[in-house]
Amino acid sequence: MLLTVQELRDRVHCDLPTLVEELAELTGRGGESERHAWARSLPQLADALTSPALAQVHVPFDRRAHHVPLD
Repeated sequence: MLLTVQELRDRVHCDLPTLVEELAELTGRGGESERHAWARSLPQLADALTSPALAQVHVPFDRRAHHVPLD
């Protein structure tokens, strides 16, 4: 799933439960504690991304683990 910051903000503020369910299904991380964590943290993330310059930046959500190697 690829959302712009504006799409993420809209989904969080208009239909958070459906977004959490879709992310749980998409990522395979659908335990109750994970869903609860997303329901609490996604609104905070959406509220932090308020700069108009970020509105068209894309936020990827997928099943792959993102790993940044440490040097």
